[in-house]
Amino acid sequence: MTSYKIFWLLATLMCLSPGASPAVFAAKVPTDWYVVPERAQDFNISKLTDDEDDLEEAVDELFTAQGDSFDEMLQQSHFGKESLSGWSLSVIKGDVGISAGGDIGILALKGKIAVETHWYPRNQGRKADSDKYHIQDSEADLEISQLSSPSEIQEKVKRIVDAAYYSGKVWDPVRMEMELLSAVNHVGKMMQNPPDTRYFMWTPSKFRLEVSVSAEGKVLPFMSVGGDIRVRIDWKILPGNYTKEALDNESARSFRELVLILADELRYVSSGHAGYRSDTVEIALGMTASGKIGIAKTSFGIVGKLFFKVNHGLSLNSANESESTYAPLLVITDTSYGGILPKGDGSFIQPVSREALWLNPGMKGEVYEINRAQLRYGLKKAHDMAGFFVGRAQRNSQRYWYLKKFKTAYEMSIGGSLSLASLSGKVGVSIIYAAQ
Repeated sequence: MTSYKIFWLLATLMCLSPGASPAVFAAKVPTDWYVVPERAQDFNISKLTDDEDDLEEAVDELFTAQGDSFDEMLQQSHFGKESLSGWSLSVIKGDVGISAGGDIGILALKGKIAVETHWYPRNQGRKADSDKYHIQDSEADLEISQLSSPSEIQEKVKRIVDAAYYSGKVWDPVRMEMELLSAVNHVGKMMQNPPDTRYFMWTPSKFRLEVSVSAEGKVLPFMSVGGDIRVRIDWKILPGNYTKEALDNESARSFRELVLILADELRYVSSGHAGYRSDTVEIALGMTASGKIGIAKTSFGIVGKLFFKVNHGLSLNSANESESTYAPLLVITDTSYGGILPKGDGSFIQPVSREALWLNPGMKGEVYEINRAQLRYGLKKAHDMAGFFVGRAQRNSQRYWYLKKFKTAYEMSIGGSLSLASLSGKVGVSIIYAAQ
């Protein structure tokens, strides 16, 4: 019996002219789509009005070019249904980027992805097989939960350390094992008491700890630097009972409040767009050495991602209110923004604290409190922007390769707004939409 597997192809088209932007189609997105408010003074802010036709035409051309290329490629004999010794082409991924100047196009340079497109074949004859191929995030190096015993965790961590050591990329396995176990145990204390969100529209499914390990075995927040290795550890979230131990743990309290607030506010991205519906949300998290946890707006302080899955069994109106409406949602940065972004009363947003970042105490971070009403506005805005791309995808819905999933990425403002990630942006929130 033939075993079909996913064959990944990164669809990347290079710029056609020297010195061109990363966009291959001449159109710009409105500045209020990709410029966070704290950088707005450097731009003439525009909205989707006069340039709407140009942008729609450019995105239509972009998706059409991708679809035409994929359909033509499939006609070649070596991409047939049963070729390459049992492998078949089942999923194609494309990347759309936005330059610092707002040009949109297929990503041809290293940088943050604004929209990730996932193309699937429309093959009714193999529908039962193709339904098995769901887009997954990168695989974790190990999976654990509250039910994992200390000895089980230590054994799994030891296997990662041994692999890193024998690869020749880590010289001090003793230090790596000690620091990695310390980080895992810290996350375990943080997640010892997650709230019960079974009756919310969105419920957390896992927290992914992402760290870098240097050749000396030092564990740091994930950074894309040469020489270091990356370790991903998925901690499955199992709702538990509120305990006295969690009350005495600052990171557990902070994590619990964060989950409750996000589970409540994410209802505003739960509705669909022309046959697509939100499916998964990823939140990049930062943490201070004192245990404060917030959405990360940083390149050097991200400690992991919190994954939410939608509960399609609930209606929008049945979602519960958060049990904590007073607790602020935090944003943690590694850059000073205080005194830049004005508030409605004429004053300026200031950080509530400036303190060392967890796993990287040599770097100071700023902690800002987000107004939940502004976050709600930001989520609605993000949902509307995603709707634009979904609408353009419908024009390519009849071809053999069709857009089954979108992943849209956003940068978080210190005031709570969301903007599409530009190439040099800092992704804090990602929302995945799937065709129904």
